[in-house]
Amino acid sequence: MRQSEMKATLPYNVEKIWAIITNNLDSAWRSDLSHIEIIDETHFIEHTKDGFSTEFEITDKVDCQFYAFKMSNKNFQGKWSGKLIKISENETKVIFLEQITFKNKIMELISHLGMNLKKIQEQYFKDLQKALASQEES
Repeated sequence: MRQSEMKATLPYNVEKIWAIITNNLDSAWRSDLSHIEIIDETHFIEHTKDGFSTEFEITDKVDCQFYAFKMSNKNFQGKWSGKLIKISENETKVIFLEQITFKNKIMELISHLGMNLKKIQEQYFKDLQKALASQEES
């Protein structure tokens, strides 16, 4: 299993962060995705710009506090969770944890070369901060 955790304190309201990360109808802020296909209220499929598809099932959702799902595609299965902690009206601590198990050992070995989980999470954070900043400007 591979795992990556990102923690940060963001200078934004917890409700604004929650609204962005849980809105699967709007994926425009994500630089890695072409679109999200909604199956039902707990299932969706993310389609990357590189042509990969990953299925998701929301497993836990506590308003403005915790969001979790299982994910699976042809190469791996795993889970992701996001914990939001309100520090003040305009400051929120976020903790995002991603855990992935590859379906075969060869894919796991290849993933160390071409799938940097930390880098993927860092890009997600950059995209999220850009989306939050653009909301502040409007």
